[in-house]
Amino acid sequence: MKIDHFAIEEKYLKLLDALQVQHFPHLHGSALDHLIGVYELLRSWGNREEVCLAGLFHNIYGTEVFKPKAVALEQRQSIAAVIGDEAEHLAYLFCVCRRIGFFDQHGNPEKPALWNEVEQRQLIATAAQIKALMEVEIANGIEQYSPGLELPIRQAQELKGMAEWMRARAKNTVSIGALQALDDVISSIIKNS
Repeated sequence: MKIDHFAIEEKYLKLLDALQVQHFPHLHGSALDHLIGVYELLRSWGNREEVCLAGLFHNIYGTEVFKPKAVALEQRQSIAAVIGDEAEHLAYLFCVCRRIGFFDQHGNPEKPALWNEVEQRQLIATAAQIKALMEVEIANGIEQYSPGLELPIRQAQELKGMAEWMRARAKNTVSIGALQALDDVISSIIKNS
């Protein structure tokens, strides 16, 4: 998968530097490397800047899987002042909600419900937010997958199963680029199995 490198505004990189995300280890480098990779995938798939920025800041409050917190939830307003309210709110939702819920078959697609793990309560999102969160989660997963990575057979099969599940749930919602990226992961795993 070829990714064009997109220029990220200096103010966003300065904020990430101030949050010291470069010091948090991540799967294939630092959290900063991962965040930039997610941003670039989202841009390459044609997402709006607000969605790309949500991807650039998608783990700063910690997530259900990535526990380090670059900033406390009480600082949300200061983050929003730099990246904008919409991007910050999407990043917040990504951090505090069960991510599998982004792909659920919501009873009311106009008012999809997510589970807030931090506050232990349900919250209502919009269909546009669900689409954006799906895109960020797919980019998050794709960025961490390395086709040259020698995965144990069981782990490769689990990854393939998750990619197929995401693709089936997101096929009528997300961008062609996100779907193609999932197809590429599935094909790569099949080829290397």
